[in-house]
Amino acid sequence: MLSFFLDRRVLRPTATVALVAFALLVLPLPAWQGAARADALADLSAARDHYEFAEFDQGVAILEKLIAGKQLSGESLRDAYVLLARCQVGKGNEPQALDAFCSAICLDKTWRPDAVFFPQDEIEVFNKALAACKCAEQATVPPPVKKKDEAKGGMPKWVYYAGGAVVLGLVAALALGGGGDDETPGPSLPGFPDPPSD
Repeated sequence: MLSFFLDRRVLRPTATVALVAFALLVLPLPAWQGAARADALADLSAARDHYEFAEFDQGVAILEKLIAGKQLSGESLRDAYVLLARCQVGKGNEPQALDAFCSAICLDKTWRPDAVFFPQDEIEVFNKALAACKCAEQATVPPPVKKKDEAKGGMPKWVYYAGGAVVLGLVAALALGGGGDDETPGPSLPGFPDPPSD
């Protein structure tokens, strides 16, 4: 039985399947990251709906989990902090609202609430955060320019391409390589017996 599994005709396809399965499980795929980001944006939208319906506790619960999950970045993360601050103002938790507004200010020092869409009590808390937040006082230093993929928090695309090329090369080597005509054939089975005669 062991000799059957060690036979090259069986070993090569088995190794190929195992290698492909390993690559699919281990290599991080951009599609998985995209799906996680889409889920995070859907959660942000759900939290916004809770805010609109004055369901501040539900909004805070979603936003705190979302921010802790570190799936958002850039404007989306800033918007999550702003929405968290607005929910905290709605709950009457000014210290937590100040902290959330301060986090938003640290992410984007140029952002300001729109007086048309923001209630006066939220604008007042934002102005307090703007005055008290230490990162608002720091000189604006432009962030270092990052490549597009690195700025999103993902790996550069060339890593995926290189990994894919290595996997394809290994699969091709396993599927096509080895096993020439110089192998000695195993014992052959005898032919079929003659049919019985009447």
